[in-house]
Amino acid sequence: DIIEVLKSFNLLKLLFTEVYKKIKCRMNCFTNRNRGIILDFDGTLVQTNAASKFSLNSAKDYLVEKYNILPATANLIVNEFVTLVNKSEKAIVYESDEDLWRKQIWQKVLIDNKAANVEIDTFYSYYKESFLELIEIKKEVKKMLKNLQNSFKIIILTNGNSQWQRKKLEKSEANKYVDDIIISGEHKISKPDPRLFQLACLKLGLESKQCIMVGNNKKADIFGGFNAGLKATIWIRDKEYDNDSIQPDYIIDDICELESVLVKIF
Repeated sequence: DIIEVLKSFNLLKLLFTEVYKKIKCRMNCFTNRNRGIILDFDGTLVQTNAASKFSLNSAKDYLVEKYNILPATANLIVNEFVTLVNKSEKAIVYESDEDLWRKQIWQKVLIDNKAANVEIDTFYSYYKESFLELIEIKKEVKKMLKNLQNSFKIIILTNGNSQWQRKKLEKSEANKYVDDIIISGEHKISKPDPRLFQLACLKLGLESKQCIMVGNNKKADIFGGFNAGLKATIWIRDKEYDNDSIQPDYIIDDICELESVLVKIF
């Protein structure tokens, strides 16, 4: 009986040792930060669409209250501005001065709608400040990113004009919560080009299979991450950027759910 007890004890000891080794190995992996997270910015870390709507409504109210422009005319001015921006925003990605570009569009629609008396510099500053006011990373997201930095290397990979993106990144203080930042406008290529994802891995000092992509745009983030050979892609559900032909590895409804998915991946 004593022999059997000793055998059982040795077996348990062996099992415990193996479990301990696996746990230690897993802990070392995280401690060494040899896993990478590539994060989208707009719509993922900050709610850019909400900021845009707020700034446009603020611009409309400004025209009505400051210059006594009829609400219908102010609404028309804003709608024409949005239409012109959407038509030509891809062309501005690699240009240096997006502020000048946006200001010129505002000036055009104001003149076209007989509102040339609007002082463009003051108006544009008000519009821009209204936009940046809502560009922020939520407290709970900041806390999550701080925790993840203990175990993962994190990099932001965002599409857009360098000047405009840098201002948003600065306002949100995103640099405090990541290891590096890549802006497509500074490299003359945009997501979903796999070269940008490969550059992100290179900057983190990791292989593609050690990194995952997290974003709200299926074409830019998920399709791009897949073609770059990343370990996994996580889509933050967003109806505006859905695409049935592109299937992510994981789907979440909020960036704060990221930690629970990472446990399944690594």
